[in-house]
Amino acid sequence: MAGLYGALTGFGTVMQIILKRKSFFTVNDRPKPPACLMDRNLGEHHFIQTKNVKLHYVSKGDPKKPLMLFIHGFPEVWYSWRKQLPVFADNYYTVALNMRGYGDSDKPLGVANYAVDKLVDDIRDVVHGLGKKKCIIVCHDWGGLVGWTTAAQYPELVDKFIVCNAPQIKHFMDTIEGSWKQFLSSWYLPLRFISIHKYIYFFNLPFLPELRFRCNDLQVFDFIFKKLGTKDDIDAYKYYFCKPGALTPPINYYRALQRNYAAHYLNKVKDKRITAPTLVLWGKDDIALTESLAADSCKSCDNYTIKIIDNCSHWTPFDRPDLVNKYIKEFLDKNH
Repeated sequence: MAGLYGALTGFGTVMQIILKRKSFFTVNDRPKPPACLMDRNLGEHHFIQTKNVKLHYVSKGDPKKPLMLFIHGFPEVWYSWRKQLPVFADNYYTVALNMRGYGDSDKPLGVANYAVDKLVDDIRDVVHGLGKKKCIIVCHDWGGLVGWTTAAQYPELVDKFIVCNAPQIKHFMDTIEGSWKQFLSSWYLPLRFISIHKYIYFFNLPFLPELRFRCNDLQVFDFIFKKLGTKDDIDAYKYYFCKPGALTPPINYYRALQRNYAAHYLNKVKDKRITAPTLVLWGKDDIALTESLAADSCKSCDNYTIKIIDNCSHWTPFDRPDLVNKYIKEFLDKNH
């Protein structure tokens, strides 16, 4: 399937080069971060050394308070939690991580370095490195896949679990194999990137995904986020992803999953129960992930709440931050 779609996308790429040969390969240099990334109202920038990588994070609040760890998705960075970091900092030590391979975090070479077991252990190491025994995990998209697996593998680490538009890996893969609707949502990638999250099989190809993302000065971010943020918000993402080699590590997350890296690890984790109180927030208008995945993912949860958010896309945390923050606050108060 990846090969077939690679051929189709390859043809589309050639047409784009012909039609926009002057601008297709253009990626503007962005030597300085936009002001929004340095906004101290969002938090302070730090680095933490784990066992294997050095990771960048932004924190807000008192480090002595309970840790609230935010884990972003693809193609994102810590900045996707800009609507949550200051809101919850009064009662929690809020930390938004740049996962390995993203932003200013280390980018180890090779697909194997982005297998799920390594991503989960990064979360464990960050929590312990910040001097905490447990935390509240808040996650989205790929951060959600990692968050679900962390909650299953290290239940003692997760006090409460909050996930936005992200299923457990086992249910996602089962649904792709058994549901044509999810299958089509997960491999079709329009040539103009109008529906960027339909990509799973396409990303298993070498080189071409990176080329498509970089084309026309990372125009993909304009398509994704133009209705969900300001020009400065879009520039924040472009600042991180315009750097040489910045796209390959995040795409390697998908390559590692498709090539069954950590398959033995995932097989051992897949039947474990999620014991932490769980809140699943799901944007109803998600064109990448079917709504049924929300309920499917909760089948292994001992205590869960699902909130379906109308008029909300896949990008839940900053598409409907008003409702996201409201539901999180209610959940935390209820499970205090």
